[in-house]
Amino acid sequence: YGQDAARGVKIAAEALGLNIVYDGEGAVIPGADQTPVITGIVESGADWVWVTLNPGTTAQLLGGSAAAGFTGQWIGSAPSWNPALLLSDGLNQLADAFYTHSTYTVLLGEGAGAGAVGEAAGMQELLDVMREYRPEASWDDFYIISWIQGYVVHQILDQAISNGNITRAGVLAAANQITADLNGLAPDQSWVGNPNDNVVRETYLYDVDLSLYTPGATISDEKANSGFSLIKGPYASETALNWEYEPCFVAS
Repeated sequence: YGQDAARGVKIAAEALGLNIVYDGEGAVIPGADQTPVITGIVESGADWVWVTLNPGTTAQLLGGSAAAGFTGQWIGSAPSWNPALLLSDGLNQLADAFYTHSTYTVLLGEGAGAGAVGEAAGMQELLDVMREYRPEASWDDFYIISWIQGYVVHQILDQAISNGNITRAGVLAAANQITADLNGLAPDQSWVGNPNDNVVRETYLYDVDLSLYTPGATISDEKANSGFSLIKGPYASETALNWEYEPCFVAS
């Protein structure tokens, strides 16, 4: 877990001429004492720490390193952070000051919230449907992911129906014909042709902003925000754009 992200960090560091002063790949053992990892981070004097962890372990490392005097910036790929961490006094101030969230979709927002997290053509449709069927549902950015999955399946099935073949083989063939239009909620996706041509290279970078956080909000709250402010996205660095992607395996 996390080694794809570690590989990406090392590719970026090499391309940008950055020194990796502490390599903690594989060093975090869930449930174990994280003191050796915290010590490695603190003693390295790093300017930035990249993590791909679960949120609880991110909190341990961020808090433990700060307690030991570390003042570097942190950035984590999507699974590493949960907005509920902002309910923790002390940790919320650290995250506000030092943590950047990297993810693969725009995050949930409307009105003032949308100005913070980034506009997307499909956002209002998502919110309107959620408010019709589940108006009291908790405010949660993960709805974006499930909504995107719905887009993909819907468009594949539409293509299969147009082809006149809704067998398993027909649905698979349809999936390999389309470019899924994700309506601005994430970069469009295609599985046709060369994987290097189709791999998604864009990301969304968010600052954790405690002042925007609205704990306890529901999907009906127009000013709700999970504590994020868009830095840039969708964004692809020159390193990502120029990287030659070779898949680990190709489905037969």
